[in-house]
Amino acid sequence: MIYWFNGNEIIFMNHLSRWPEFKGNGIVYLNDWVGFWSCRDKYVLDYSERKLKHVDQFAYFVGKQIKIEKGFKIYREKELVNEVAMLEDNSEIELILCDKVNREFFEHRYLIKSQSGLLGWANFKSINENSILPMAD
Repeated sequence: MIYWFNGNEIIFMNHLSRWPEFKGNGIVYLNDWVGFWSCRDKYVLDYSERKLKHVDQFAYFVGKQIKIEKGFKIYREKELVNEVAMLEDNSEIELILCDKVNREFFEHRYLIKSQSGLLGWANFKSINENSILPMAD
């Protein structure tokens, strides 16, 4: 819980959980654990309202290499249409980005770089069912 004291009263600013990093300039970075990688959010102090406001991102950087056991399809669009490639069994992929905005955990979309250098999207369910992820809660 983040509060501000204006000299007369205590005012609630926001509730942040998990590893906040206060920069001292009105910016707070917040790292959150997503099972096998850490995502970073940014909050900025709105001085007029004295509230910490979330800065929306297009996607989150993942930067994890994993080995897949069974190949699965990757797609050109996040809606998982227009197949780019079928990943090879027992190959390595790099998870570059995650779009987790307004999606259930198993429907998070990951931008994947294949072993052959192709880029495409897949949902977490496909990745999880076809690889061994070092998951921890």
